[in-house]
Amino acid sequence: IVKKGDIVLLKPNMGYVTPEGKPPWTCTTDYMVLVGLTELFLEAGARKVITGDGCGHWVDGDWQFKQTGVKEAVEKAGGEVCYFDKEDYVLRKVPRGVILREQWLPKICLDADVIVNVPKVKPTRWGKFTLGYKNMFGCVPVDERIPWHRIPEMFYLLVDLFKLLPPALTVMDGLLSQEGPGPRYGTPVEWGVIIMGKDPVATEAVTMMAVGHEPYEQSVLSIASKAEQGTM
Repeated sequence: IVKKGDIVLLKPNMGYVTPEGKPPWTCTTDYMVLVGLTELFLEAGARKVITGDGCGHWVDGDWQFKQTGVKEAVEKAGGEVCYFDKEDYVLRKVPRGVILREQWLPKICLDADVIVNVPKVKPTRWGKFTLGYKNMFGCVPVDERIPWHRIPEMFYLLVDLFKLLPPALTVMDGLLSQEGPGPRYGTPVEWGVIIMGKDPVATEAVTMMAVGHEPYEQSVLSIASKAEQGTM
């Protein structure tokens, strides 16, 4: 997946602050996963391993990465961090876009040789679960996101995003998950599972089955499968 000299971008879910009274990593990607990937890719010869995300509304990226401990842990492992709200954005045309013709995206994502998608496994109101496809929504400028919270338009947008930012690997963080009203206020569940794969559709389908649902319940997957981004 990673060759000598590659620049690797890890895209975790750092979207929201953990609600008071909930354990760490209830709604963000566990820093143990990010540290492990950083160390492995540096050992494989990567020139840089950068962990970056565009946090949710009213959440400052610099503050979020520091207060979760992600910044300190990743940098201690030899990696770097970036905050999409402070990065330059580039407008790109979407090849064969269904709902997007063009889209502003972080230049640092577009310049990476390898993108590794590292979502948190948790339920969401917008679909069924926040997994690989929904996690890449953090690459969209924050002020553009609210209008896209429509069903089914969001699912087509996510598939269009993958045409510009296809991950080489998806690593699902299911060490701590949620049940109930996600993506922030669900009941924490110690699941202790990591699921990863090169096929983003298959990896998400397997994760859905692992949490007790059918792949077709994750509506984005049928759209992604028809777009030939993977198999269910």
